[in-house]
Amino acid sequence: MLDFFSLVFTLLFSTSIFAQMIKTDELLLNKKNIEVYYGEDFRGILYSCIPYCQFVSLKEGQAWIPDLKPEIVKKTSLKIVRKTDPIYPLLIAVLPIKPYVVEAGKSAPETEVKPEAEALPPEYAVMPFNFGYSIGGGFNFSSVKTTSNTAIQSQFQSNSLFPSLKLVGNLMKGKPFGVFNLWILPEMELNLLVGSQFKTKDQTTFFHQLMEIPIYFLIPHKNFKQGPVFTISNEAYTSSFNSLSHYAFSESNYLIGWNIRYRHWLLGLHTSLTQNLKETQDFRQAPLTIDLYKLQLQKCTGIISLFDINFQACGGANYSLSKQKASLDSSLSSDGTSEITYTRTMLFTTLRIGEDLFK
Repeated sequence: MLDFFSLVFTLLFSTSIFAQMIKTDELLLNKKNIEVYYGEDFRGILYSCIPYCQFVSLKEGQAWIPDLKPEIVKKTSLKIVRKTDPIYPLLIAVLPIKPYVVEAGKSAPETEVKPEAEALPPEYAVMPFNFGYSIGGGFNFSSVKTTSNTAIQSQFQSNSLFPSLKLVGNLMKGKPFGVFNLWILPEMELNLLVGSQFKTKDQTTFFHQLMEIPIYFLIPHKNFKQGPVFTISNEAYTSSFNSLSHYAFSESNYLIGWNIRYRHWLLGLHTSLTQNLKETQDFRQAPLTIDLYKLQLQKCTGIISLFDINFQACGGANYSLSKQKASLDSSLSSDGTSEITYTRTMLFTTLRIGEDLFK
């Protein structure tokens, strides 16, 4: 029996000693206790490591910044870096300590301020340049087909494919900017067709001019990019012989669309927002409505280096469908309305110099 009570007494005594040891390891976190523990002249950084070290406060003068929060911590979890330590200048120069460093002539920051690190885009969303560009040129082959419910513009179509010179230029911001939870790569493109002309069945010559400025807002994903595109388009047709069936017109279109880029492939679908049509002969009257749709497909090679110059070859096709409906001048026709549908098919090839913007 005596041995049993001795064992119980020993366990209780050991538990008391252990509890006392745990208690003596605890410390109320405040200025007085910390300065008793480390000394009033302590200057440096205080960390709490349980198990990972987190910044608690900084003392460069008489005050702790931010204020020490009164909470129970273990003495063994407290770690310090004194101002005399060689690593000290490096630690106070970065977050989260940097905002609490008191610079000469400046007051200490508010202790409630919690600095947040700026969000960084994922690696796949960043292109290997700040501003990337490509310029180039090539050839374009077009075909125009027209149908109409009147004789007006009935001769406005090409017998076959007609060539023109194509000039292109692209400029992309390689570092995306954040919008809500999305990262966006902006890009602007310029397309020019120069020297386009074709003859109709009655040997009337038409001259064609086209300028397009697409502005892309690409949303990067791991394997592809997609996003909206806004396009400004100006197009003009003039003829060597001006009549009801051979007449000149120009149109300005503002289009909205969606593009997808995947492994140097590009697919785009566009439709018109607003249009402005001007004709040499005003045989058509308001209201004039135009429904315009465009489909684009393009494939580019990777970068080809020759004599330290980066080349890239591209080829593709554009298809556009325009449906126009307007009232007719009563002095010209009693049909009442003019309905014209014209389609244009383009095949093109270009050689570019500069960055690879299509990967």
